[in-house]
Amino acid sequence: MTTPLFRLLLSALILCTAGATGAVFLHKRALTQATELVMQVNAEALASWNPQPLLDHAADTLLDKPGAEFYDRYFTTLQRRLGALQQIHNIQFTMELGPPWQLYRRGSAEYTMQADFANGYANIKISLQRQDNRWRISNYLVLTPLLSS
Repeated sequence: MTTPLFRLLLSALILCTAGATGAVFLHKRALTQATELVMQVNAEALASWNPQPLLDHAADTLLDKPGAEFYDRYFTTLQRRLGALQQIHNIQFTMELGPPWQLYRRGSAEYTMQADFANGYANIKISLQRQDNRWRISNYLVLTPLLSS
């Protein structure tokens, strides 16, 4: 009688371990995808001062708020004030994902970083939304004191 109970407990332990391992894998994959998207889009957009990489990965809410034309003007103004990108550093982020039983299909992430340019510096804030296993940019700000002068 103890052998079937032992087998049942061992099977339950194996299933729990497999489930936890799968959840850790999916969480890490979501984190990696978000970070790769932010770094790729940010480097391409700021190096060329072209908002198209940002717009290609934008959530509908980003395009609905100011519109794509806004980002053309915004990036042109930033390019005139800041100049060429030198480096991006001090990257920090927070992430919230849905529960593991939903396979982390939904979530949000916030990235902040500093960037040095030929004419000054800026703080960059990027917000992401995850829906149906895909990260989309929901907010993108380049904040610099050079815009106020």
